[in-house]
Amino acid sequence: MRVFERKMPRHLIPIHPDNATSRDWIILLETGTIVGPSPDKLRVARSTLERKVVVKYDIFLQPAHFLVVEDYDPRIHAVYFCPQLYKHNDEKNLVPLHGEEIGRLIAHALERGIKQRSPWYEPSAKLPDEPIIKGSMEPELDSLVVEMPGLQMAVLTAGGHCLGPHLAAELDYVPLPAPLIAQVKAIPANVWLEMSRWARVTNNLKPHQRSIVYSVGDALRKGRDPSRKQARHALIAYEESVRRGFKPASAG
Repeated sequence: MRVFERKMPRHLIPIHPDNATSRDWIILLETGTIVGPSPDKLRVARSTLERKVVVKYDIFLQPAHFLVVEDYDPRIHAVYFCPQLYKHNDEKNLVPLHGEEIGRLIAHALERGIKQRSPWYEPSAKLPDEPIIKGSMEPELDSLVVEMPGLQMAVLTAGGHCLGPHLAAELDYVPLPAPLIAQVKAIPANVWLEMSRWARVTNNLKPHQRSIVYSVGDALRKGRDPSRKQARHALIAYEESVRRGFKPASAG
């Protein structure tokens, strides 16, 4: 039986093979379910770093990759990938945003592209042919700072996954300053090394993330600065570790 001749279950979202191994945030946006006066047309239904990707083959053994998104309904949902984003705190230091905050940023950028559609439908109605949200992604973006009212966010590795044309039209882009190494150095070397041991023992983080965390800790312990690329990935690993329960025994 050919994969392209049978209808895939709605919870299987086709993805490009390049995104099959992505560790970016998965953001599930929902529209049409907010009733009454509200300034928001979209809500963040789910944000997660966990994912399950399945591969289906046609009779020619050509693979097709699908992201498993439970409870996905194309009538009201849209899925986006987005890398880790950061914002400046009161001390002008970059701190990672949580998935909910990233989702709200994407929702703000895409609101104009929402196709107005009633959330109810007759039992005989088929699934819509067009997505609930229209809008292409910007493929050229790499490093930038996004200015929003009362909020400043930095995209460290945009990769064109989440910033759409509406965001490009509404927000100002300025070069990313580069406080990454300073942010990494603000965390003591023993904390990075402790995180590396914690990740290995608890089977958290990816092998390459553990390696980067250890390399950063070892470099700081020897009085050397990590590279900017190491610092960028180390901060992402740190945020992910804290979210998964890492608590350093001592920051001294």
